[in-house]
Amino acid sequence: MKSSENSVLVIGASNRLGREIALYLAKQGYNIIVHYHMDKDGATETLRMIGDKGSLISCDITKKEEIDSLFDNAPPLYSIVNGASLFVDTKFDEVDESRYDADFEIHQKAGFFLTQGLYLYSKNRGINTSIIHLTDAQTAHPSTLRPSYYSAKSSLESMIKVLALSSAPCVRVNGIAPGLIIANNEAEEAYFRKRAEIIPLKRLARADEVSSAVEFLIKNEAITGQIIRVDSGEALL
Repeated sequence: MKSSENSVLVIGASNRLGREIALYLAKQGYNIIVHYHMDKDGATETLRMIGDKGSLISCDITKKEEIDSLFDNAPPLYSIVNGASLFVDTKFDEVDESRYDADFEIHQKAGFFLTQGLYLYSKNRGINTSIIHLTDAQTAHPSTLRPSYYSAKSSLESMIKVLALSSAPCVRVNGIAPGLIIANNEAEEAYFRKRAEIIPLKRLARADEVSSAVEFLIKNEAITGQIIRVDSGEALL
């Protein structure tokens, strides 16, 4: 399985959780294709940290024509991890059409067309592959700071069953909903500490625990249309 003909493309691997997943999978022996759009320096740093089991690819996943080109030029793929995301604090009364469209393009539209692209790629080659979309466990307890973000991530979660049915049997489509993993600022760090005191497991999930769940879904060929919440039980509240 873990050969040059079975690479994992990690979308949004320039930083944050996407980078952590890429590094984790590389340590497990997978060949990683590090995707970036704007942050080439970050992607190059991720590639440096991976070493000889990685390569770079650039694509604006909000543009269908670029997604089509990505698959036309991609090396043999075994799986895709879609970890691309935007985190912009915008209060509800300040969300304009531009903010709304940006959130839905990267969190919903991109997920749809990445899955479609992988389906066509796999069907034309007669192979079985998988795609794992990172959603957000906070959709169960959304913050008022990012209403368009949480709306878009909720839409992505709702799409996963539809995409799984539409892509079967050649593509398995699943989701990972990470809990509070990487704070954006000091205020969020303080909020994370408070949440850790009340969530069922009394601790936050770690990036490597999200990454191991990703690998589980890559390897298990009997699972599709599912979302795993790696959130220390916060969604139970």
